[in-house]
Amino acid sequence: MKITLFSIILLFSINGFAVNWKKLTEYKSGSSFYEEAKETKVKLGLTKRTDNAVTLSSAYVVKYTDYFATEVYGRIKRDNDHDYDVKLHLAGISSEGNKSLKYGVGQKMGNGTDYTYWLIQPSMKFKLNNNISLSPSIRFRDDINGYDKFDYTFGTTLRYKSYSLGFKKKYAPHGTDYLGVYIGYSF
Repeated sequence: MKITLFSIILLFSINGFAVNWKKLTEYKSGSSFYEEAKETKVKLGLTKRTDNAVTLSSAYVVKYTDYFATEVYGRIKRDNDHDYDVKLHLAGISSEGNKSLKYGVGQKMGNGTDYTYWLIQPSMKFKLNNNISLSPSIRFRDDINGYDKFDYTFGTTLRYKSYSLGFKKKYAPHGTDYLGVYIGYSF
C-alpha cells in the first residue's frame, strides 16, 4: 500500500511537469481561459539519516507569480527495522525577494502512527553567483489531532543549477532526533 502511494506521487510528479497551465475562468458557454504558469518544477530527493532511516521524496511545484507557488510533496521512509511510513502534504509558498514562507497541511501514514499535521517553514535564499545559491531554513511541524508530535528542523541547502545538497537537523521532543544529508535534482 505504501509503495503504491509513493509510486502514485512519483508518477504524478513526473507527469505533472508536462501540464504548465492554470485555469483562470470558465465561461457560461463552457469554454475556458487558461494562462501559462510562470514555472513548474519536479524535485526528486534522497536523504540518509543518522538513525539509519532512508527517505525518498518527490515534490511538484507550480509557481504562478513571483510571489506565490503551490507544492504537492510526498516521501516514503524505511527505518532500520525495515518498517515503512509515508508522508504527503500540500503547501503554499509565498515569497518576496530572497525570503519565502512555506505553509501547509499533510498526513503521515504507517507504523501505527497515522496523523494529520501542519507545517510552516520560513527560509532565505542567498545567491553566491548566477548558478550557486545557499538557502537556510527552519521548519516547525505538529499534529492537528493532539498526539504531541511537535518537531522543528534546521536545514540548509546548497544548490548548483538543478542539483542540490542539503543538511538538516531535526529536534523532536517526543520523537526521534536525527541529522540528515540530502541530495536532490529538479527539472
